Amino acid sequence: MNTLIALSVLGLVTLFSEIFGFKNRIRPVVFLGLFIALGYTLADWGNGASLFNGMIRLDNYAIAFSMLLIAATILWLTVSSGFFTEDSSKSDHYALIVFALTGAVCMTFFNNMIMLFLGIEILSVSLYVLAGSKKKDPASNESALKYFLLGAFATGFLLFGIALVYGATGSFDLEKIAGSISEGTPMLKAGITL
Repeated sequence: MNTLIALSVLGLVTLFSEIFGFKNRIRPVVFLGLFIALGYTLADWGNGASLFNGMIRLDNYAIAFSMLLIAATILWLTVSSGFFTEDSSKSDHYALIVFALTGAVCMTFFNNMIMLFLGIEILSVSLYVLAGSKKKDPASNESALKYFLLGAFATGFLLFGIALVYGATGSFDLEKIAGSISEGTPMLKAGITL
C-alpha cells in the first residue's frame, strides 16, 4: 500500500515541479522517488495483507511483479535520457510515466474487478497522452487517436464483461467469483469471455 501512496505522491510532485521550482532537477527527484517506492515494495515482502475490504491484496506475487515494474521503469528512464529534449514538457513526461507505473502497480495488487478497471484506466490514460505528446508530429497525433479509440472499445468490452460477471455472481471479488465458476452459467461464461 505504501508503494501506491509513494508513487502517487511522486507523480503529483513531478507534475507540479514547475510550480515548486525544481523543474531542472526533476530527473534525480524521480529516480529518488522510484527507489523509495522500490524500498517500500521490498519492505512488504512476506507480509501478506488485504486492504480496502479485500479490494487490494498484498502477496509475494504482487510484490514481485511490482518490483519488476518499478525496476523496468528505472531502467527505461536510465536509457532514455536523450528522449526528453524539450524542456517545456519534461516534467509532464515524467509525471505521465510515473502515473502509468502507478496504474500498472495498482493492477498487480487487485483482488477486485473495480481495482482492475481503475488500474487499467490510470495506465491507459497516461499512455494515451504519452502517445500523442509530440503535438507537431502528425504520426504522434494519429497514434494517440488510434490508441484512444482502441482503448475505448476495449474498455467497453471489459466493463460489459465485468457487469455480466457481477450479474452472475453478485460480487466483484475474485474469490467469490472463483467459487461461482463451478456453476458455469452462460452469463458468467460470457462475462469471463468479454
